[in-house]
This record gives sequence, C-alpha cells and structure tokens, in this order.
Amino acid sequence: MIILNGFQKKTQKTPKTEIERALKLKHEYYENKNNITTFEEFLNLEYGKIGTPKRDKYEQGFEAFKLVLCSKR
Repeated sequence: MIILNGFQKKTQKTPKTEIERALKLKHEYYENKNNITTFEEFLNLEYGKIGTPKRDKYEQGFEAFKLVLCSKR
C-alpha cells in the first residue's frame, strides 16, 4: 500500500480537486518509481548502518517512543 495524499472528507461526494490531485500523484509515482527508497535505505542514509553511534541513538529513541505509545493505549 502506498499513501500519497490524505484529506478530511466532509460530504459524501469527493471533491473534484482531490480526485485530480490523486491522479496527478499516482502518475508522478509511476514516473519516478525507480527513484523511491525504502525506509531502511532512508535510515541508512540519514543515521548510518545499524551499529554506528548515530544509528544506535536513533534506535534507542525509537524504542522509547514505542514504549510511550504502547503505554497510552
């Protein structure tokens, strides 16, 4: 599943501008499909590979974030 856009629907009818935007984004996605990176690739570029100090710090922060989210449920 790929989510390209979102909006709050206030009526039963979908606004024409939102349909046009969705079609435009879909077209752009398929044109640039080869340029997409995975989340893991993004993390490697942004924080380094697993085991590096910067990535370890990110992973620790993410674990703390997950614990906060789970405890609020």
